[in-house]
Amino acid sequence: MQPVTQLGSHSLEGIEPLAATGVEPMPHVENVAPRPKEAFVSDEQRAAVMKRARAEQYHFEADEASGGTVSGSNPAQGMDLQYGGEGLVITPRQAKRTLADPEPVAPAWSIQLRCRSLAAGPAAVYFEDPGRPAAEEARVSALLAPGCREWYVNREDGLEHGFTIEEPAGAGERAEVTLAIEVRTGLSVEAGREQVIFRKANGRAVAAYRELHVFDGTGRELASSMMWREGDESGAMPRIELSADVRGAQYPLVVDPVMVSTNEEIKASDEASGDQYGAASDGCGDVLAVGAPANGGGKVYIYVEDHGGRGEWNEKTTAVIPAGENPRATDRFGAAVAVFKNEVSGAHYLAVTAPEYGGTGAVFIYERNRGGPCNWGFVEKIQPNDLSAGDLFGCSVDGQGNQVVIGAKAQGAGAVYIFDEASGRFTQSQKIQTPGPSAAGDEFGAAVAVGGNGLVIGAPGENSEVGGAYLFEKGSPFRVLFRLFAEPGKAEAGMRFGAVVAIAITGLLLAVSAPHDQVNLGGRLETNVGSVFIYAVLATGLWGFLTALFGTEAGGLFGSSLALNFLHDLVVGSSGATSRPGVVAGAVFLFLFLPLLLAFDSAQKIVPSPLWFLDAGMGFGTTVVLLGLTLFAAGVAYSFFKGAMFRLTLVATVLTWAIWQLLHFTPKMISDFPQRTNKLGDWDGDGLPNFVEFAMFLIPVIFNANPFRGPLGPGAG
Repeated sequence: MQPVTQLGSHSLEGIEPLAATGVEPMPHVENVAPRPKEAFVSDEQRAAVMKRARAEQYHFEADEASGGTVSGSNPAQGMDLQYGGEGLVITPRQAKRTLADPEPVAPAWSIQLRCRSLAAGPAAVYFEDPGRPAAEEARVSALLAPGCREWYVNREDGLEHGFTIEEPAGAGERAEVTLAIEVRTGLSVEAGREQVIFRKANGRAVAAYRELHVFDGTGRELASSMMWREGDESGAMPRIELSADVRGAQYPLVVDPVMVSTNEEIKASDEASGDQYGAASDGCGDVLAVGAPANGGGKVYIYVEDHGGRGEWNEKTTAVIPAGENPRATDRFGAAVAVFKNEVSGAHYLAVTAPEYGGTGAVFIYERNRGGPCNWGFVEKIQPNDLSAGDLFGCSVDGQGNQVVIGAKAQGAGAVYIFDEASGRFTQSQKIQTPGPSAAGDEFGAAVAVGGNGLVIGAPGENSEVGGAYLFEKGSPFRVLFRLFAEPGKAEAGMRFGAVVAIAITGLLLAVSAPHDQVNLGGRLETNVGSVFIYAVLATGLWGFLTALFGTEAGGLFGSSLALNFLHDLVVGSSGATSRPGVVAGAVFLFLFLPLLLAFDSAQKIVPSPLWFLDAGMGFGTTVVLLGLTLFAAGVAYSFFKGAMFRLTLVATVLTWAIWQLLHFTPKMISDFPQRTNKLGDWDGDGLPNFVEFAMFLIPVIFNANPFRGPLGPGAG
C-alpha cells in the first residue's frame, strides 16, 4: 500500500468485497451533493487560515485600566499570563470548559518571575522601576534599565523569556554576566540539570524553566549555566540565576531560556516493574479506568476528574477480583476495561475482563456509588456456561447504556456475547458468531466497540490474518449490516485488519486499524507500518468508505490504538514510532474532523516531551482514551516497565467570523456570491444561516503542543 498524505477522498473506486464472505459488503457511495472542485478551499489556504487563527490567540493585549499591565494566554501550554511592573505572573488557564461552567475560580497555583539585577563582574545593576511594557502581537517587552531589555514571546511550544543586553561600561574587564530572576510561588521547586521544575504538592510537575541559550552579537553561542538559589536570612528571595561566559564576546548579548508547562505522568499508587499499567484503559464522563493485568493477578486504577483540585485527575480507588471469587495470579484481571453509563437509570458501570480466569475467562462488573458515595462496589461476575478452556472470554469489552459487549476470540472462530442490564443485574441477551464462512483462528471478537446504534467487531485472524471487521445494527437481536475489509489486491497476510476498532458515540463514524500492514515507503515495501480505514454515514442510513490513513515508518505499528470523540476527531496510537531521532518510544497522531468537508485535516504528531518523559521502547500510544477534549495515552513500558498514562488537553482555536468564513469559502465565492457566504446566507441549504452554523460549529481543535509535541502538517501520519 502507498502512504497517504492527502486525506479526505470519498471515492470507493477499485474497492470490491473479498470473495465468499456471505455478508453484504460496504456499498459504493458517492459523496452526497458534492460541491464542484473549485468550490473547495484548498489545503494551502486552509493551512494559512488556521495558522493565522492559531497565532492570534497567543497575542498580548494591554490593559489600560490596570496601569499598563499586559495580559495574554497560552492555550497550548495551559497558561494565563500577566506582565507589568511586578514582572510576569503565570497561572493555570481559566478557560471555561462549557457554557454552564461557573465563573473562573482562584487559580490553583501561580509563578511570578521578576528580574531583579544584572551583575557584570564586581558591578551590579538593580532593577527597581522597569519601564511600561509594550506589546506587539505575541511579543511583550519592557526596558528594565538602560542597556537591558526584557521580553517574552508567547509561542505554542512554550513561553520564550529573553533579555537583550547592550555593552556595559568596562565590558572588556568582565568574564561573566549574571541575571538574577526572583521567583515567588507556592509550588515546590526542584533544581534539575540546567532546568528548574515546579511541582504541586502531589509531586506532579506543572511547569519547567529550561533550555537556556546565550548568543553574542555575531550569533555565536556562549557557555552558559542556570542555577537555582534558595532564599536566605539576609532577605534574599529564591531566585534563578542565568550566567554566561562573555570573554571575547561581542555585544549585544541575547539571553534566551523558555518556560513550558508539563503534565506529569499519571502513575499507579503502588507502581512496580512489569505491572503493564496502561495495557488497557477506558473512560466515560469524569471517570478514567486503567488496567494493570500483570500486577499480581491484575488490578484496575480508577481516576476521577477534579478529584484533588479543578482539572486534576487523581486516583480515587482501585478494583481487584473479590476474595470470594478465588482470584489467582494468572487471571490477568484488567486486560480490557470499559466504563459506561446507563443514562436512563443514571447507573455508572465498570466492566473489567480477566481472560485467563478459571481457564475460560470472566468479566467482573462494578458500579459507582454502590456501598457508599464514590465507592465502586462489586456487582457480579459474568461467565457464560458454554465456555471452554482457552476461549479467552474477556479478550475485549465495551459498553454503552444498559449493554456490555464481550469478546471471546479463541472460542472456535470467535464469538461475542451481549449482556443487558436490568435492575442492576446483567443477563445474556445474544451470542454473535461470524456471519458467513468461518474457521478456527479467525479471532472474531478480538476487538469490539459500540456507539450510537452500531456495534463493530474485529476479526483480525481471518483469511491468513488479512483480517476483517463487521458492522452490526443494534436491535433485538443485533443484525449484521456490512463486512468491512482492506483493499483487495493490496491486502496481505499478516496485516491483521480489525485488530483495533472504534466507533463514535454518535454511531456515525467508525475506524478499523491494521497495525501490521505493509506500506510502500520510498519505493520499498516496509513491514508493520500500519493503516487505519474510516467509514461514515454519508447520508441518512447510508454507510460508505470515507478515507484511509497510513503510517510512514517501518515498525511504527500505526493503528495500535484508536479513539474517537463526539466531534469525530480521531486519535491513532503508533506504539513503535520514532519519538526523537534514533529513539523509538512511540507516538500518537491526532486527525481533526472537518464535518462540512467530510474529511480529516492533516496529521498532528504528538510525542512524549520533555526529555524526562522519554524512555526508549516505552510503547507510548499502546492505548488511548479521548474524553471530549482530554486525551490520555499510555506508555506501558515506561520507567522500567512500570507504565504510565500521560494526559493532554486539546484546546479550541478561537475563530472570528472572518476566519471561519475563509475556512469554508474561497475568496472568489465570497466575492461572487455574497448573498450565500455572508452571515445571513445558507450556503449548504440546510436551513441554518451561516452565522448560526458559525456559532454552533464544532470549533476546530488543536493539540496542546507540550508535553507531547512533534512535527505538524501533511505526511506526519
